[in-house]
This record gives sequence, C-alpha cells and structure tokens, in this order.
Amino acid sequence: MSTKKLEALATVIEGYQLNDRVFYLYASDGISRSKLVSKIELCSSVAATGRNFNTINKLKTVLEKCQ
Repeated sequence: MSTKKLEALATVIEGYQLNDRVFYLYASDGISRSKLVSKIELCSSVAATGRNFNTINKLKTVLEKCQ
C-alpha cells in the first residue's frame, strides 16, 4: 500500500494506522465524510471492506455467545 497516497488523502482530523493487512482509520467527522475512506481501494490495489467499532463489538458479543 502506498503510504504517500494515504498521507496525501488524509486530513488533519483523520488518523490511520496500517498493520500488516489491516488498515485502521479514525475519522472524527464520520466515515461518510472521509475522503480517505472513499479512495482506500485505489491506494491499496485490493478490494476492501470496512466495519465501524460498534459493529466489531456486536460481532464479538455474538461470537462469545457461540462458544
């Protein structure tokens, strides 16, 4: 993934971190307003999907109930 492209797209109110194959984004104004999120697939050259923190927590709760 091109970090130069990411840096060029990220605004001062967005934060991101790239760990191996996982891209974490903090968008304080919301994902729908993020220019970075709309271009992430172009920067990475791979298909991408996103989940917000609330969804991750709900999935975690469901998986814990299954164990």
